[in-house]
Amino acid sequence: MMKSFPSKIDRWLKEMKNISSSSEQSKDLLNFSEDPEILFKYIKVAAKAGQIDKVERVTRESNFYNPEKTKKFLIKAKLRDAQPLINVCDRFGFVPELTQYLYSNNMLSDIEGYAQKVNPGNAPLVVGQLLDDKCPEDFINGLILSSRSLLTIEPLVAEFEKRNRLQLLTQFLEHLGSEGSQDIHVHNALGKIIIDSNNNPEHFLTTNPYYDSRVVGKYCEERDPTLAVVAYRRGQCDKELINVTNKHALFKQQARYVVERMDGDLWDMVLNPENEFRRQLIDQVESTEGNSLHQRRSWIPRRPINAN
Repeated sequence: MMKSFPSKIDRWLKEMKNISSSSEQSKDLLNFSEDPEILFKYIKVAAKAGQIDKVERVTRESNFYNPEKTKKFLIKAKLRDAQPLINVCDRFGFVPELTQYLYSNNMLSDIEGYAQKVNPGNAPLVVGQLLDDKCPEDFINGLILSSRSLLTIEPLVAEFEKRNRLQLLTQFLEHLGSEGSQDIHVHNALGKIIIDSNNNPEHFLTTNPYYDSRVVGKYCEERDPTLAVVAYRRGQCDKELINVTNKHALFKQQARYVVERMDGDLWDMVLNPENEFRRQLIDQVESTEGNSLHQRRSWIPRRPINAN
C-alpha cells in the first residue's frame, strides 16, 4: 500500500485544479503522508489553485513538511492571505522574516494580529524587526501600548537595548512605573534611560528600591564609574564596587565604602597582601576616613589596617 501511495498522490495532485470537489480525498491523503516532498507538492498546487484554506491547514497541522522550503515558497507566492506564512514562521522560529515580509507588503493589521493575538510572546521579536526596518515610531509605540498587558518586559527591553533605542520605551516604562509596577526589568530599563539622558541619575540610583544594582551598576561602568559606585553601594555589591574603584582609581569612594560597611570579609579582601591596590586604599583611609574609623574603634578589622 505504501508503495502505491506516491503515485496515488501524484495523480491526485494533477487533478488539483478541481480541488474543491476532492476535499475529503485530499484530507485523507494529507493525514496519511509523512513525505515532505508530497506535502510540498500539495502546498504548491493548492496555493496556485487559490485554495488558501488547504494551504493554511497543512501549514498549521502537519509536522512533516520542510519549513524552510515552504517559507521561501510562500514569501515568493505572496498569497492574498498571510495566515499560511504566519503558521510556518510562528511554528518554526522565522518571526523576524515574517515581520519583514508583512511590513514590506503593508500588511500592518496582520502584524498587529500576530503580536496581540496569535503569539504575544513573540511581540519583542516583531518590534525588534520593525526597528530594523525603519518602521515609524508611532506604529511601534502603538503596537506596544495596545499589547502591554501581554508583553514580557525583559525580552522587549533587550530588543531595544541591543539597537541602542531604549529611549523609545520611556513613555511605556514610565506608565508602568506610575501604575505601581515593581518588575525589576521595568526599573532596570528606566535606570538605564535616566543614566543615558543624565536626568538626575544619582537620585534614581539612591531612591528607587526595585532595580538590580549589579545590572544597572554594570551599565554605568563605561559611562560614569562614579554612578556605578552609587549603584553597587546601594546593593552592597562588594566585589563589583572594589573592582570598579580599583580600575578607575576611585580610592576615596572605596575607602568610604569599606569603612561604612565594616564587614570582616570585605576588609580581608582589600587588605589582602596580594591586592595590588592595598597601599592606595590604606593611604586613603588614613587620609579621609581616619576619624570615622576612630569613632568605630570598638570594631577592628581582622587584618591590621596599618600593616606593611
